[in-house]
Amino acid sequence: MVIDGHQKCTRRVCATVDAELHCTELGDSHFISCPFTPLYKKRHCENHLPAHEDAETDEIESTTDLDLSFEYEYDEPQPPTANLILNEYDSSDPDDQPSTICQTDKTAREKNPRSAGAVAAVFNCGIIFALVEIFGSESITQVYAFMANVIHNRAHYLPNILAFDNACKFSRFARNTKKNIKVITQSSETLKNMNYVIDKFHFKNHVDPWCRANMNPNEHPVAKCVNTEACEQVFSWLSRYTNILKACNQSRFMWILLNICELKNEDKIRKTKKNLPVV
Repeated sequence: MVIDGHQKCTRRVCATVDAELHCTELGDSHFISCPFTPLYKKRHCENHLPAHEDAETDEIESTTDLDLSFEYEYDEPQPPTANLILNEYDSSDPDDQPSTICQTDKTAREKNPRSAGAVAAVFNCGIIFALVEIFGSESITQVYAFMANVIHNRAHYLPNILAFDNACKFSRFARNTKKNIKVITQSSETLKNMNYVIDKFHFKNHVDPWCRANMNPNEHPVAKCVNTEACEQVFSWLSRYTNILKACNQSRFMWILLNICELKNEDKIRKTKKNLPVV
């Protein structure tokens, strides 16, 4: 199976980072952005609105039509990065420690007050079987929580080979259960013993000697024969819905995303059955 993150279909989210990432294996010590949609022209949702912004909102709501003026004060346009919050690299956090020199980790990228898109798990035939929204960045902890949930009670019929563009760092994180995993479960053991490869599309970006020697999909007896770019192909199709999804709130975003992916799966299965030879 192939997993990857799609960062084009995003939506506005609250700028407060206080939502717990619920994962039995990782514990509850990891936090992500609040998933709720901010209020109009605000950076925070109703639950996290700062006192000064709350006062401004009350003042606007109490203003009558007779008090409004057609005059306005011109504001100088702000540069595109004026409202970005930098996600600084924390050298004391073991989750942020680079295990290889491959520059493929997305954790240290700038944070916008938007979601980070979604992570999808796709079979090499192109069927999408799992999808989750991510926040802040495509961090290893969020991807691990996603995969632990996918594998739960399903490990016996899922492939034991995983292709991922950041497999070098993800595999070391998953296999270091003593340091990173709080509770050992069937999912954590499955991820620990799984075979990992870089997908063929991104392998050229990996320069670490260990990564080149151990994560090469072209030298794996199974991975070299399958479509490890399945996620990229799905995301190329999904990009056409970017303008629709970017205006959605937290409920509509996943509802639309899951439904269009289900429709694509049904269409692919229907076309596959149509092309099967008659016995």
